[in-house]
Amino acid sequence: MKYFLILFIIISIVGCSKNDSESNEQDNSSSVDNGQDNSSTLDYAAAPTPVEGALTGTAALGAPLIKSNVKVKCANGTELSGTTNSFGKWSIAVSGKNCDAPFLIKVDGDFKGQNITLLSSATNEDVSKIVNVTPITHIITSELIAKDNATDAYSNISNQSISDNISKTKIQNQEGFIKTALTKTIQAATDETDLTKIDLINTGFATNHTGLDSILDLTIFEILDNSCIDNFCCILASFTNFAISL
Repeated sequence: MKYFLILFIIISIVGCSKNDSESNEQDNSSSVDNGQDNSSTLDYAAAPTPVEGALTGTAALGAPLIKSNVKVKCANGTELSGTTNSFGKWSIAVSGKNCDAPFLIKVDGDFKGQNITLLSSATNEDVSKIVNVTPITHIITSELIAKDNATDAYSNISNQSISDNISKTKIQNQEGFIKTALTKTIQAATDETDLTKIDLINTGFATNHTGLDSILDLTIFEILDNSCIDNFCCILASFTNFAISL
C-alpha cells in the first residue's frame, strides 16, 4: 500500500479558530451557485436546509471551504457544477438534469494557502437531503473508488465503476469503520455514547463549533504532501492512535 492516513494521540484540542469562523460569518452576501437562486431555501447562518431535487450540504475541514468549486459526477457521465458560499454551503440540483445516481462529489478549494480537494459520494436516497463534503467523507469515498489516489480517480473513473462501487450499504459500512476509529473524539464532541445515532455524512451542520462541526473541530487537519494522497488531508485526531491503509 502506497499511502496512509495516520491518526495520532495529541494533548491539546485544536480546531478552526474563532477568528476564522467570525471572519466568514461577516460575509454572508454570496449565494450558492448552481445556476439558480437558492437564497430563499438556504440559511447561510445555520445548517443548510435540504433542497428538493438537489444534493445539498456543507464543505468543511472544521473551517468552511468558501467560494470553492463543487462538481457532481453522475453515473451516466453527466457532470454538474456549483460553488460553495461564505459558510461552505452548497446545493446542486440533480433531478431533471439528465443525472443518474449514484453520484461522486468533488470540492476544490483553498485552506490557509493550501489547495484542497475533498470528495464525497451519494445515492438516489440522498437526493433532496444533506450530503456533506469533509475529510471524513473523503476517506469513505477513497475506500470505495480507489486505494491509492482518489482525486485522480474522480477524473478517470468510468460510469460503470461509479455504479458498481457506490451504494448506500457500502457508504454506511465505511462510515461505521470511521466511527469506530474516532469513537472517543465523537463522544467528546457530542456526549453521545450510541454511535448508531451519529451520522457523519447526512447530518446538516454549520461551521459554528456545534454538532458535526465540533467533531471536525476536535480534529487537526494537516496537508502532508509527500506522505498522503495528493491534496488529501491526513487526520491527526485527538484521543486516537490508529492507522488506515489506503
